This record gives sequence, C-alpha cells and structure tokens, in this order.
Amino acid sequence: MFSRPFLPLSRAGITASAYAKPGLSRLQMCTSQDSKRKCYLKSSAPARAASGNRAWSSNQVPVAARDESYSNEVISAFDYDAPLIDSWGKNTPLLSTSISGDGQLVSVLWSDGEEQDYPAVWLRDNCHCTDCCYHVSVTRKIYLTEMSLETEVKNASLLDNGQLLSVEWADSHHGIFPTDWLRGHRFDQSQPDPIEGNRPHLWGHDVMSTPHFRMFEFDEVMESDDALYDWLKMLFNLGIAVLKNAPIEQCQQYSLQKRLGYDSPAPSSSGILNQAKLHMKSYHPVYTAASLQLHNDLSYYTQAKGFQLFHCKQQVTGGGGDSLLADGFKVAEDFRCQNPESFRILTRIPWEYKLAIDKNYHVARREVIRLDTDEEVCQITINDICRAAMLRIPLQDVKKAYVALKEFTNMLYHPDNLVRYKLEAGDILAFHNHRILHGRLGFSMKADTQRHLETCYSDWEIVSGRMRNLKKQRLRKSQGENQK
Repeated sequence: MFSRPFLPLSRAGITASAYAKPGLSRLQMCTSQDSKRKCYLKSSAPARAASGNRAWSSNQVPVAARDESYSNEVISAFDYDAPLIDSWGKNTPLLSTSISGDGQLVSVLWSDGEEQDYPAVWLRDNCHCTDCCYHVSVTRKIYLTEMSLETEVKNASLLDNGQLLSVEWADSHHGIFPTDWLRGHRFDQSQPDPIEGNRPHLWGHDVMSTPHFRMFEFDEVMESDDALYDWLKMLFNLGIAVLKNAPIEQCQQYSLQKRLGYDSPAPSSSGILNQAKLHMKSYHPVYTAASLQLHNDLSYYTQAKGFQLFHCKQQVTGGGGDSLLADGFKVAEDFRCQNPESFRILTRIPWEYKLAIDKNYHVARREVIRLDTDEEVCQITINDICRAAMLRIPLQDVKKAYVALKEFTNMLYHPDNLVRYKLEAGDILAFHNHRILHGRLGFSMKADTQRHLETCYSDWEIVSGRMRNLKKQRLRKSQGENQK
C-alpha cells in the first residue's frame, strides 16, 4: 500500500478566491464526448475563443477561477517530482503561451525570458488529472496503447498569474501544469539530475584526511534525518562512508537497512548476513588469516549488488587485518589517460567469474571496466579469487587481455591510490561495490586471534532512493519555514 509521499508545496498568492473575478468563466466538471471521462473545461465558448491560439503578453494573461480541491490535488501530484529538480520552488511565472498552427506544439515564455516548446503528445502523456494519474503513487492510469500520437492541443491559457499552464486537447480533455514542473522538464535543456547527475568525487590515498570525508556516529545517523542525508550524500559522492560506535550485537545491519527503507539486506550465496571470521578448515580465503587482494564482491552474479556493508565486531590486535580500499573509478580514469589501448581492451573483452557453493554454481561474464552510454566509467569488476579459466575470446587476444588486466591491477596498488584503514569494533564500513575495490592485509593466526566482520549486500539504488525521499522532506520543511 502506498502512502502519500509529499504534501503540496504552497505557492505564494495562489488561491481560487483571489482570481475569481466577475465576468470570467469558471471551471466546471463535464464529460468528454469521446472518452466519457470527467474532465475540467471552460464553460463558455467566448472565454475559449479569447484564449485562442495567440500568445498572451504579461498584461494579458487570462485568469480564471478554479476548483481549489481539484487543482491542489493535481499540483500535489506534480510536487512528487520536486526532488528531481534543483530549481523547484522558484515559481518563475509564465508570461505567455501559444499553440502552433497544427496544434502539435505548445510554446511558453517565462518572466525571465526563457522559452520552451512542449509537444502535445508529451503533455497528454504526462497529464496528472485524476483520470490519468493515481495521485497517491503518482503513476499512470493511461497507457501508450490508448493514446493517439497525433493528438492536438485546442486551447492553452495561463492561470494563477502565470503559475499554471492550462491545456485543452482536441478530444476536450483538460490538464494543468505548474510552472516549476514545466521549467524542470525541458528535454535536452533540463538540469542534470540533482543526485544521479552529480559526478562522483574521485579520490586517492589521502581521502580520509580531506574535507570531503568525515566519520559519522551510528546513533546520529539512526536518529537524525539531516545526519542520514549527509552520510548518504558522502557515500554517494565518494563511494565509501564509515559509521562509528555501532552496537556490537548481531543484526545491527537490519536496523540500518530499515533506516534506509528496506526491511532487510539482500540474500546472497553466503546468506543474508555473512559472518566473515576465521575457520580452521576454510573452503574460501575470506575465512582465513591470509591477505586478500583488491576485488569486487559478487563478480559471479550477472547483476552484482552495488551496496555493501561491513560491520566490525572484533578486530585482531597487533599487526595486520587492515582493510585495503581503492577508488576504481579514479584509477580507471587515470588508466584511460595513461594507457588508452589497454583501457580499450578492458572495456571490450569480458572475463568470466564463477563460484560453486552448496546448491548453486554461479557464473557471470563482464568487462573489467564497464562504460555507460556517455562513455563514463560505471562499473569495475576485478576478482582474482573467482576469475574462471574460461575465456571466450580469440586466441590472439588472450595475452593482450592479461597484459591489460595486470597493468590496471598494478595501478590500483600504487601508493597514491591505496587506502589502509583498520576497522575497529563497532565500525560499519559502507561502500559502492561497483566502484570501490576492497582487500585485506594478512595477520598471524593464533589460538586467541579472531577477526570478525558481519557483511551484507543491497541494491545501490537504496542510497539514491533514500536521498530523494530525504530531499523531498527538506523541501517541505524549508517551504514551511519560509511561510513563518
């Protein structure tokens, strides 16, 4: 069951009574002849003709009364997108609107001189009225199969001193669009996503001593939404974050996961919570005192989980046991500049990874360096422990693949790129498994020696998703404070 995620953000000066002037048409409920759905139309033909297909100047903006409950409900649905738009809340008024001769485009002009054309089909596809949109979840009721791609706009006018664009299509369906929402949706002129659109901050060996990094207390992140947002923001930018003084008791990661919005971590081949500690008869190097080379976990999964947590419950005394960390994105960018041919090989040749355990035999194939559609590095996969013998590539490329992989691995271990951090009991290390490579220094295995990490995985989207929710709460809070 969905709960309403966001209350309407108030807009200064927007009330129905303020604009219900004598002689102006009113909005009333009617039924479309074609769809038999309820919609809001202007009741008088003269008013419709007045809005016409001409542009309105700043002193000619048509103003009409509206049904307050209807408009607020629709506006509330548009407010759902507030976390996606950095300029939300500026309420830059629209000065004029016009329709192209064929009704396929609606043009708008803002008071600061910015202009934008909106296709009629896109506006129709994104109508947020109660017939087109479930307002609690802000999801569509109307599917593309039900729409005509040749839909035309018949009338367009401005309401509430340019805070709303009112659109009527040729089938007599009616919708309204807030200025903030339109300003944030400008196709290739749109602002970058305020969360996903931020480029990661790349780092080297000294990251933990820079202003970009700080330690957070477990309790403050669990109790304060502001602290949680700041912790997640750092995690999103750097790919790593640390919580101090978490309780040693088992299952604290369940509490943290619930704080992030998930009921529990994701299951993996080692269970939901993996107890990484010494076993005298171990089947895997993780459960020994040996050193672990830098690697990404779950390389043998087609869709490897991106969010990883290490809860240190016990640490060895004396030397060894330090965690090794490297920013794979940073090293990949350096590698691209210094060795472009080997970089190209690592983005083209897939390696296979495997793990046979209990009732499962996992196998996956992927490139060491994966690029997105913008040619930006989006995932690193290195895991010597689970790298398979199978290489389904031409014979002449085998040696080249090994050379490129060795060169990249050596760069990861360069002192400028490597962080050594010895977790203490009560620390929780969070990191981006698609970006950060982790390893371990070996330590002496004695009868009274134990190093115990409780680990788990989740989707990386849990970070950006929770940040959006918290950003939405911050906007609502700031709007409330501005009204005081």
